[in-house]
Amino acid sequence: MKQKIETPWIALDALLKWAQVVSSGGEAKMLISTGQVFVQGQRVLERKKKIYPHDVVTIAGYAEPIEVIGENSGDL
Repeated sequence: MKQKIETPWIALDALLKWAQVVSSGGEAKMLISTGQVFVQGQRVLERKKKIYPHDVVTIAGYAEPIEVIGENSGDL
């Protein structure tokens, strides 16, 4: 899924909530702290990791990755 952000970056936990992968910050924290979230193919354990346009976030157990699109991207 493509997720548009209107800021230069978004925190990983906020992205998971924004994309409706989780319904709360606690759920996001659990997914991240248990090593189930990957950014650009690398496991991430930092809840506040900055995610930028063109980053791809993959969550274990979810079929579709999140592709972050910037405000000025014409490919949404």
